[in-house]
Amino acid sequence: ASIPLDVQPGLFWVGGAGDNNWSSGANWLGGSAPGTSGSILTFAGKTRPTPDMETAYSIAGLTFDSTATNFTLASSISSTLTLTGSVINNSPNAQTINLTVDLGGGVPTINTASNNLAINGVVSNGGLIKAGTNTLTLTNNNSFGSGVTLNGNSGTLALLGDYSGGGGPISVASNSTVLLGTANAAANNTLNLRGGSTLKLRADADTSFA
Repeated sequence: ASIPLDVQPGLFWVGGAGDNNWSSGANWLGGSAPGTSGSILTFAGKTRPTPDMETAYSIAGLTFDSTATNFTLASSISSTLTLTGSVINNSPNAQTINLTVDLGGGVPTINTASNNLAINGVVSNGGLIKAGTNTLTLTNNNSFGSGVTLNGNSGTLALLGDYSGGGGPISVASNSTVLLGTANAAANNTLNLRGGSTLKLRADADTSFA
């Protein structure tokens, strides 16, 4: 009898090398490192939870597996991650991306399905769709110009840096929340709030809108 397997596409981080490098084959299931363009990556388990992206990569998708501990993705040489596909956190643990992120001119979905996700690098060149009931936090001064959309029941988007340079609209559907955390968080943006959505301002955020 055959047994169906639910196998996700792409490469799985297992942390088996003697370093944290993305380019080390032993850090990936099967022993082959991802190419610098077009891969779909999944970070899983508890081993080496601080992967070092030691060169620039363009990836087609990023998943934090249900087995993943708290990962922090970073680059020791400040390389840029180009993201052309979606990001999803399926882990019960919060995840952190300390990378400069280029959206490649697209509008990928970031899904905080099972816990929170923070992106602390600059995000540019595109737009975002926020999904999932947990919190997505963007802490830097971001410049992606195609705006942000929060679908219904999509938790919280916390814009803690200056997003005004992006200029794109911020659209918030019902049962979703946007938190603005600085004086210039959305100074040049159109804010579209649908019925049942929530806008929160941090106490020190004297924010105005276009």
